[in-house]
Amino acid sequence: MFSSVLYTIYSAYISNRLTLEEFEGRLVPLLPAIFESPDSSANELAGIAELGLSEIDAGILDENAFRARLAAALGNLTSIWFEFPDVRPGITIGSSSNRATPSFEFTLTPVGA
Repeated sequence: MFSSVLYTIYSAYISNRLTLEEFEGRLVPLLPAIFESPDSSANELAGIAELGLSEIDAGILDENAFRARLAAALGNLTSIWFEFPDVRPGITIGSSSNRATPSFEFTLTPVGA
C-alpha cells in the first residue's frame, strides 16, 4: 500500500507539482507507519527521502540532486501493485506482458467464491 502512496507523492514532487515543503508535509506524517510496515520497497523509498531531506537541511544536497535521487529510486522500484477502484468481481480487467514473464490475464473473483 505505501509503495503506491509514495510513488504518487514522489512523482508529483519530481514533476514539480509539489514544492519541497509540500513534499515534506505529505511524506513526514507517513514515516512512522511506513517504517513499521513490512513493505521493504516503501521502507527503502522513505529512507532515501528522509536521508535526502536531512542532506538538504545540512546544505550537502540541493533540490535538483534530490529530485534526481528520487527519480532514480523510483526507476529501481521492483514492487508491483494494482489498485482497481470500482471494478466488478469476475470481470477480466487487463493483461500484462514483457520479456521477463509470459502474457497473462487476471480476473477478480469475489472472496469465498
